[in-house]
Amino acid sequence: MPLRHLYGLTARLLITLCIAWAPTGVSAQQSIRPEIGKALQDIQNLLASDAQQALQKAQSLTQSGELRPSESLLLDRLWAVAAIRTQQHALALERLEALLSRADVSAEDRRQFLVLAVQVSQALKAWDKV
Repeated sequence: MPLRHLYGLTARLLITLCIAWAPTGVSAQQSIRPEIGKALQDIQNLLASDAQQALQKAQSLTQSGELRPSESLLLDRLWAVAAIRTQQHALALERLEALLSRADVSAEDRRQFLVLAVQVSQALKAWDKV
């Protein structure tokens, strides 16, 4: 499978995960604040047209202050997608590893992130990560 095709499939998979995730059952302390939710939505909308700008906005949001766990989970997902779309493999792997280290990631999502991490590691030729 050509690497370009792989990136398209990978990005679509992560975007689907981002869209499908909803903070149902999350306590009020962990819900997504409206201003953060809007910023996350803006990043997600940018992914289709300008992944580089989405990556910059993700970085800016990270540096803007304290994020709740539910907010940082979504941000890490979006950041991983943007890094994959811009072929910044090291950053993508960093974000995927951050997602894999979280206790609040479901087993199903963990498996998908692990597959993506292996694919990105192969693209980086980071055989120690595979």
